[in-house]
Amino acid sequence: MQRKHHLLLEDYLQDPSFRRWVREGIDDAGWEQWMKSDTEETRLAREAQLVLLAMNFKETDVSELETEDALQATWQKINNVEAQAPVVKWKQFARMLAAAAVLLLAVGLGWHFLNQPQIREVATEELSEGKIAVRRNNTKTPVLVMLEDGSSVILQPGSQLDYPTVFNETERKVSLTGEAFFEISKNPSRPFFVYANEIVTRVVGTSFRIKAYSNQPDVEVIVRTGQVKVSRKNPVEAGSPQEISLHPNESIRFVRHEATFEKPVIAAPNVTVPIEQLQFDFEDTPISKILETIALAYGLKVTYPEEVLKNCYLSTSLSDLPLQHKLKIICESAGGETRYELLGDQLTIYSNGCN
Repeated sequence: MQRKHHLLLEDYLQDPSFRRWVREGIDDAGWEQWMKSDTEETRLAREAQLVLLAMNFKETDVSELETEDALQATWQKINNVEAQAPVVKWKQFARMLAAAAVLLLAVGLGWHFLNQPQIREVATEELSEGKIAVRRNNTKTPVLVMLEDGSSVILQPGSQLDYPTVFNETERKVSLTGEAFFEISKNPSRPFFVYANEIVTRVVGTSFRIKAYSNQPDVEVIVRTGQVKVSRKNPVEAGSPQEISLHPNESIRFVRHEATFEKPVIAAPNVTVPIEQLQFDFEDTPISKILETIALAYGLKVTYPEEVLKNCYLSTSLSDLPLQHKLKIICESAGGETRYELLGDQLTIYSNGCN
């Protein structure tokens, strides 16, 4: 199938092949490869992709003809509004068209916001010219952010993560404002750095939480597994430690107004993030139970063939692994051509059975 070129946001939202690729991962028009380029058109398509993922839609059997009729009716209403208010600028009018298209698709195609009776708050993502993604969690629940190296980040409400869409070959750097739980893909040749307020946390592969709100007096780092090294962004006085090492269940606070670190403490306090309370070592455990644990830990909606997998059990350890690594091990261990698909907060497992 040939991919169409679009000039407007709503054109992508209406394109059946684009919707199939975003929603189902069916890429019969080559969207995945094309989206790797950085052009004005791909940036528009990326915005449409984020809209569709944020809406978390489910398609119904509404025909393309019915959709087109509904769209035409909406355009007519918008044109009538424009005729009554000619002072509206074109850019404002284009935004009206895009908003109307999204609303119409949500109603006409039967898409809806899950578990929300009113307008759903969403986490937004922006891309700068330097290919830096800015993910803001404007919701009231944690959201999952997947990085291109396989690392996973659970971003708490009111928090923001800035990260490259593609890391360079020697190091991986992100910037955090707020709170997040990190599971870093192991790669000794490419250390991972988290810049948060006045401190830097360096890691090769581990899991840890950082609290670094701009309006709070302290920055806190709590290690769950592995080891991290914490330091100040700016050089410190002679004789002061350049880096402080933290091990599992250790935490440290940086007192911002004094520009000093408190000594590491054991049994990190205020561990309230669900993923930090869960165990990922499974012994002869039903796959359904493992998937329930994954759903709770990462805030995902999980669907899987219950009848096919009802008698499938696994014994495996998934500790200290990012989400994608966990899912890969589950699928490979289950066998039966088991695979997963992760779109937004929807995780779908496909399988013909287990070994």
